[in-house]
Amino acid sequence: MQLEQKSIQSRELSMTTLATTENSQPDQYLMKQQIQGSNLPNVIGTVQNLQNMKCVDTNIQDDFNQVGNHIIAEFIGCSNLNNYHELKSILTKSALAASATILSVKTHQFQPFGMTGVAVLSESHISIHTWPEYGYASVDIYTCGKIEIQKALEELKGFFAPQKVDVVTVTRGFSGKDNFKPETLAKYGSPLMFKQFLKFFWFFLCSIFKLTLCAIKCFKTQSTTGEKFFTELVNHNGLPVTVQITEKCEEKQSMYQKVEVYKTATFGNMIVLDGVVQLTTRDTASYLEMIAHVPLIAHPNPKRVLIIGGGDCGTLTGVVQHKNVEEIVMCEIDAVVVEMAEKYFPQFYQSTKDPRVTLIIQDALQYIKTKQNYFDVIIIDSSDPDGPAQGLFNKPFYIDVYNALTHDGIASAQAEPMFFFSDLIKQMHQQNEGTFKVTKYYYALVPTYPTGSIGFLFSSKKYNELEKINEERINQLQTEYYNREMHEAAFCLPQYMKKVLYE
Repeated sequence: MQLEQKSIQSRELSMTTLATTENSQPDQYLMKQQIQGSNLPNVIGTVQNLQNMKCVDTNIQDDFNQVGNHIIAEFIGCSNLNNYHELKSILTKSALAASATILSVKTHQFQPFGMTGVAVLSESHISIHTWPEYGYASVDIYTCGKIEIQKALEELKGFFAPQKVDVVTVTRGFSGKDNFKPETLAKYGSPLMFKQFLKFFWFFLCSIFKLTLCAIKCFKTQSTTGEKFFTELVNHNGLPVTVQITEKCEEKQSMYQKVEVYKTATFGNMIVLDGVVQLTTRDTASYLEMIAHVPLIAHPNPKRVLIIGGGDCGTLTGVVQHKNVEEIVMCEIDAVVVEMAEKYFPQFYQSTKDPRVTLIIQDALQYIKTKQNYFDVIIIDSSDPDGPAQGLFNKPFYIDVYNALTHDGIASAQAEPMFFFSDLIKQMHQQNEGTFKVTKYYYALVPTYPTGSIGFLFSSKKYNELEKINEERINQLQTEYYNREMHEAAFCLPQYMKKVLYE
């Protein structure tokens, strides 16, 4: 692997070139720019040497105060360039390896391939952009604090395993307004440098302003009466979910997501993953009862049950009520969610003490491949499809679910509210229709979810949702929301949703 590192100390604050030099001879550098009529991610050119990239004389560097370090890296000949499921994890790992403080991690997957992600740090940022079609990744790491920036780069190199790496390290900084000397600028005659400095400084101020607004908006808002409100990070077409809170109980950044617990004014404790409400003490009954009891009652005699996700243990609380079930496996990827459930939702966590329950901390995408024709019911209690649960919404996963079920097995899955996610629901419905004998969408009312509702996907190898309902088994359950009438009514869809799914 070829790895050459350069350090630039100058007043140049905007650099778009990445270069390597050897024996002071011309070499190739990669310049990021847009070119009409070309899909290539970069353009190949030449420079005489690294000094040619500076805009100011090195003689004026003595009064130049360092405020940060900037690593710009080209990864060439990489693997994992389309491994979106692990992108948030590797960004988190690289930041933690550098002893950085993570504020948030955001990722996006492009179609048909390619991905981008950024970890926003107290010390600045780590970003990655990939081009799988070229075997190439662009890495940008900037810090204005005392963190081990090189360890972050090594963590990323270990994940992408590039055959070649080109790196430039830039020392960033400026002298500050109190030390600014106009006569010095005139003496060295560098209007280009000063213009670029102003441009960068304005961009920096705007970025800080936007981040501050985002933090205020997404964490909490303050009313004129002093009340505090949590507002979801995700703005659902102008309809964000807002809940009045009294205090933040705890916050932890796991390897996969940011986990927060709040005490609310009227909904009890509330758990939030990456800025999105997952569960509150007050209104969780409708969710956990409908995702658990519907498939378990629809199956005539379920013995083995798998819960995928559900680390808050709410769904597990519903499953353990079924006395005919002999084995329950809960496979959760994030141990921090289970830890929070133990501390703040003991009424749910106590269900893990049931002797029939086995708790596995593992990625369900791997675990389910180890089971064939084993479970009678599989419940997929996942978060939204833009974090660690992204892979739980794809067809290959549901084929694995099908194979893990017995000949008459049934699966239920969180499938988003119908009003905002009709395209995703249609995609899930169509991909399961081609695999399972019966595929149907149903829903429940949950006040703290967008539009006050949540949907589920019912997928069965043999039975429909009604033909094996047993009234005696229903009467044995202790429920707040679920009953036979709600079981039947949940599958009655509004006309627009019927058109989405069946026309």
